[in-house]
Amino acid sequence: MKQMPADIIDLVLIGGGHAQIAVLKSFGMRPLDRVRLTLVTDVLMAPYSGMLPGHVEGHHSMEDMHIDLLKLARFAGARLIKRSVTDIDFINQNIVLEGGLNLHYDVLSLNSGAVPDAESIQGTDAYGITVKPISHFLEKMPALSELSGDIAVIGGGAAGCELAISLTRHYQLADKPFACHLFSRSKRLLPTAPLSASKIMARALLDNDIALHLGASVQRLTQDGVIGEKGDTIPARHIFVVTAARPADWVKGLAIAHCEDGYIQVRPTLQLMEYDNVFAAGDIASICGEKREKAGVFAVRAGPYLADNLRRFIQASHLKSFRPQSRYLALIGLGGKQALAIRGRFVAKGALWWHLKNWIDTILIQGLLFCNH
Repeated sequence: MKQMPADIIDLVLIGGGHAQIAVLKSFGMRPLDRVRLTLVTDVLMAPYSGMLPGHVEGHHSMEDMHIDLLKLARFAGARLIKRSVTDIDFINQNIVLEGGLNLHYDVLSLNSGAVPDAESIQGTDAYGITVKPISHFLEKMPALSELSGDIAVIGGGAAGCELAISLTRHYQLADKPFACHLFSRSKRLLPTAPLSASKIMARALLDNDIALHLGASVQRLTQDGVIGEKGDTIPARHIFVVTAARPADWVKGLAIAHCEDGYIQVRPTLQLMEYDNVFAAGDIASICGEKREKAGVFAVRAGPYLADNLRRFIQASHLKSFRPQSRYLALIGLGGKQALAIRGRFVAKGALWWHLKNWIDTILIQGLLFCNH
């Protein structure tokens, strides 16, 4: 293992994702001597993705679902640099920031979010509202007074279905006539879940008057609507794109090992394959041999391992391995304080699961925010 410098050790965190927040909390509660902590982020308020549908539907305020990174950095005794990253020179341990500024690191941790794969559907940049990054979505989501026609949601996974219901219930408050359409390339909703879960979700969408277009591959978005592979057009004025995201261009361009989907490849210790002093977790990374969905639950659970291993690496101790579980409880909102629960082959729905989801989200966000009070 490379010996740490004898004087100040610069630990730099790039991104304010869920795993990185655990690092800031850990170092705020138990600082390490000689460690200078720096957070590099292009946003000051980090959204908690699990609360987004509840916020859209009206159950959570903006304050409820955001983590104040400035306050968290102060708690951790960290410098905060509000800039985007353009490149990393791993050989010279140098981060290139927006505007050509350079920042040295001794130990580096990466946990920035994914970006929308706008190229997968023509016209997304011009006419679509992508859900990731969430800050972009919240800026672009039309206000009630701006609703000017039908809504389309592209994506039949959990995020797309949940958002379609939330948007429909939200815009009903505008008291204007509109239709909502959901498009899924798969022939059934929630294609990786049990069939019974797909049927429950389909029923919930139909009960909210959402028109389903299953097995429908979207080719292009226009100002007037959604164009399918056969050239058919479904009119829509507001089009929300909830398809697969991808790593940011600067991440894909890094001179390190990547997985087939472009995400950074890391060891079970969350270290890069090539560099012991560089760690990555959350949406930006995938553990070699442990293929998992890009779900927030994995980033949250990786957080304590990331924090502990950064501390252990600096102290030249043995690192621990993080093994994301193969099965986890997914709680998906069905609207009206009802939720769908899925874990392996177990499937259930009801108000109990919505209250459990709300309780878990609240506990998580309060745990992330405890240092603000």
